[in-house]
Amino acid sequence: MGLESRGRRRIGTAAAFTGVQISASGLITKAAFDALTCPRVTLGTVGSGTKLRSCEVSAASTGSADSTFTTYVYVAKGGYPAGGNECMDVELQLLGSLVCTVGSGVGATDSGVVKTSERTVRTMAWTAASSGTTPPGVADYIQANQSSAPIRTHSPGGALPAKIMFPDLGNGDWLVFDPATTGGSSVIFISDPGT
Repeated sequence: MGLESRGRRRIGTAAAFTGVQISASGLITKAAFDALTCPRVTLGTVGSGTKLRSCEVSAASTGSADSTFTTYVYVAKGGYPAGGNECMDVELQLLGSLVCTVGSGVGATDSGVVKTSERTVRTMAWTAASSGTTPPGVADYIQANQSSAPIRTHSPGGALPAKIMFPDLGNGDWLVFDPATTGGSSVIFISDPGT
């Protein structure tokens, strides 16, 4: 798969009662990765080639206004055996967790990115996972070694959707969102890929 198309678009919906699918950072088979129903952004050709280095994401939900949900965010990298040309395993690296609060604003049209039955997320709060946190993650490693800014959220208030900016994802192949959905609500993620 190549780069995601430019412009705001839905990257997937986590259905109600799905729950967390990824139990921990580490290696899984490519088949197990493909079986995950977690929303994800493809950052570029797996292994080599041009890759997106940044991505801005917003969210929506079928949940009620002021409800909250947590999602775990991973950067994933495909692995190839020596001399092979087919991805055989995927390394999942935890970036952090994102707590989202659903707003009262709904989509403008059912043919739009956010449907009329969905509410935009109005606030986001990010907690980076690093080598010193439990569970451990790689946010500090990527920031230090890619000379990038930290991952940040922006919650402007009112009817405007909150956003999270991933300024540099290193050499990741996918950005994966694993929400802990509750209360029968679905969660929708919307990406606006960067450069």
